[in-house]
Amino acid sequence: MVLKKELSHGDVEIEVRGNLIGSLVGEFREALNEEIGSPHTLIRLDLDKVRAINSSAIGSLLFFRKRAQEAGKTVRLVRCSPELRQTLLAIRFDKIMDMPGEEKPGTAGSGR
Repeated sequence: MVLKKELSHGDVEIEVRGNLIGSLVGEFREALNEEIGSPHTLIRLDLDKVRAINSSAIGSLLFFRKRAQEAGKTVRLVRCSPELRQTLLAIRFDKIMDMPGEEKPGTAGSGR
């Protein structure tokens, strides 16, 4: 299931509940494509309930990110399950998009 929540006039959050495989990929792609023409400038993706993702969904996410940037929008991955995070790190997705939970350079040991 894909849910959208408008957080403010310019921000929306897309939450995915279930693995991004099979028919859910099409629903995810539709939700992403709707946002290209929307007035939202910040699109937050909540993938905390996603444990698995297939190559079609990864491709859709990458293509959406590119189209959103071309339209002047920002896409942020705000939550990610540990299982999905491990998969995305294995394919070096963190080099393309910031991922929640990753430590930024220079922040290790801060506060000491």
